[in-house]
Amino acid sequence: MRLTDRVEISTLEVFEGPWGPVETETARGTYRANVHYTTVGIATSEAGAKSEAEEIRVILDPMPYDAATMRIVWNGRTYTPNGPAMIRRRDGQIHHVTIPLKLSS
Repeated sequence: MRLTDRVEISTLEVFEGPWGPVETETARGTYRANVHYTTVGIATSEAGAKSEAEEIRVILDPMPYDAATMRIVWNGRTYTPNGPAMIRRRDGQIHHVTIPLKLSS
């Protein structure tokens, strides 16, 4: 499989600080991937507020992925999981992982 895009994966760590929970992100590195848009849209509420909806799918080589703690950055935008990672197999071996993501607000 030819992976032509690059994504950065970071891990979100939460620990208890002196004034409550503190979140920090630790970069894990840059990975080869294929990125595909699944949904893009802008919604306007009656009050005039606009919200952006952007969903993508990222295809990666086999790797452990924890949806609760990992974030993916693509084209400078941070995405969070929008469902479980899908493991694809060929001949009984894991071939690639597909991760549905949504744009973080």
